[in-house]
Amino acid sequence: MIQIHLTDTQLIAIGCALSIGGNLLISISLNLQRYAHIRLKAQGKPQEDHTKSKLWWLGIALMGLGEVGNFMAYGYAPASMVAPLGITTMISSTIIAMVFLKEKLNHRNIFGIGLAVVGALFIVLFSSSSTEEIMTAKEFKAALKQWQFAVFGSLEIAFLIALLVAIYGFKINHVVVILLVCSTLASFTIISAKAASGMIAVTMAGNSQLIYGIFYVAVLVMVVTAILQVKFLTQAMQSHEASVVVPIHYVLFTLSAIVTGIIFYHELEGMTAFSICMFLIGCGFAFTAVYFISTGRPSENKDDIAVISDQKPDVMSEFTYEEVLIQRQAEEYGTLSR
Repeated sequence: MIQIHLTDTQLIAIGCALSIGGNLLISISLNLQRYAHIRLKAQGKPQEDHTKSKLWWLGIALMGLGEVGNFMAYGYAPASMVAPLGITTMISSTIIAMVFLKEKLNHRNIFGIGLAVVGALFIVLFSSSSTEEIMTAKEFKAALKQWQFAVFGSLEIAFLIALLVAIYGFKINHVVVILLVCSTLASFTIISAKAASGMIAVTMAGNSQLIYGIFYVAVLVMVVTAILQVKFLTQAMQSHEASVVVPIHYVLFTLSAIVTGIIFYHELEGMTAFSICMFLIGCGFAFTAVYFISTGRPSENKDDIAVISDQKPDVMSEFTYEEVLIQRQAEEYGTLSR
């Protein structure tokens, strides 16, 4: 097993920079796509014409780069650190929307941003164990055969089946039930994404892992579970408000990432009791911040939306921040983002 000493400032910076940088690119991409939709609205064109907009495609390209950064971050940093840092997307998206799209914020939102920054700092400073383990293909295959994963995986699958029976059999449409499906699927996404990105990192170091079939199995599981998450996240959005879905989804996904990292990758090993306590406090700050950022936003009057042109980009969007944010989270594989 390849050891990466997280006490090395350079290696810590790689994982954090990939995650935070990826989230910043995604935030910029979201606002570019929003602006493209706003322009279409102002020009009286159907929203289906967004694929003809160069600005929209630029946003898609930046989102792709951001997702690559998030994906590779799992190869250099613990999942329990990368997943909570998805809060940086909400911070940057809110600030960008306020500055460039002239969206209104209130004191609750501003307080949430400050709390999110503090939470992110706590997560980065206290979640790093003394060493980070990157598994090779053979080691990942061996880990899948361990009894810990057998028990964990069996319980996850049983829980997932129970949730699906509740949704489709008993027609339960509660937001928490639907999002629990997403977070349960996310645990498998995280295991496979971290394994695949780690094997790519090992390959880049000169020891090719692409010759092993387990690498492609990990990629397949990651893609399939990510697509299923999008499906259920969309289902939640169709029947519940985004201001409810966003914070619940972030909290459940992050908890899933932390538990998965602890059980499968033993990510808390080497951390002191004080570091664990401060890390959990940082997560608590991030969870609370999501609530303050995503709720209480001043209502927008669609009749007051300014008509824009190429010379006047500073307008109020008809799309709420929460709607666009959930679109981003739905497109991301479990907010590997997020």
